[in-house]
Amino acid sequence: MIDTSSKGRPLRTRLALFVVLFGGYYAIVAFFPRLLALPAWPGSAIPLSLPLALGLIWAGFVFTLYLARQP
Repeated sequence: MIDTSSKGRPLRTRLALFVVLFGGYYAIVAFFPRLLALPAWPGSAIPLSLPLALGLIWAGFVFTLYLARQP
């Protein structure tokens, strides 16, 4: 059943955002792995994959906290 309530639309929007974020990350991993091996900033020893992965983990954590606090 499709949720047409006023509460359902923002949740679907956030779900779509996470599908795009994670799907984009997985697409980069699958099709452009060399991109993730580049330095995060010039002269850095940290690969770009590390801040991207940590950002996705934190985004999921914040999203979970937001949903848990909803009445």
